[in-house]
Amino acid sequence: MRPHTLFDSGMAPERVPDEPYTPAAGTIASRAATDGLIVLEVYRRPCQTYGFRYVAWVAWRDAGGQAAGHGWWRTEREGLVTDEYQTACRVAEEHARANGVDLEPAWRPVA
Repeated sequence: MRPHTLFDSGMAPERVPDEPYTPAAGTIASRAATDGLIVLEVYRRPCQTYGFRYVAWVAWRDAGGQAAGHGWWRTEREGLVTDEYQTACRVAEEHARANGVDLEPAWRPVA
């Protein structure tokens, strides 16, 4: 599979995560990429509509391009508003696939 296109390759991590992924407030389901570096989240807004976003393990680089640290980075919310959970999951999966993100087989509920 081709590399993902969610963010600039300059943010590509140089090591595996050493901090656990923590879901953001409102997240009701998550689905990790097969490499463990990206997590797709479906969340519910206070108005009871659903959307999706990504959390990625990235490298923060200095002006010289050297990795100055790593951390989990949450993308801006994707432009989806739906009142159906299944629609949010389907659109999120399609978006991930279109951007080269290979996902684990199943969604995991977030308590």
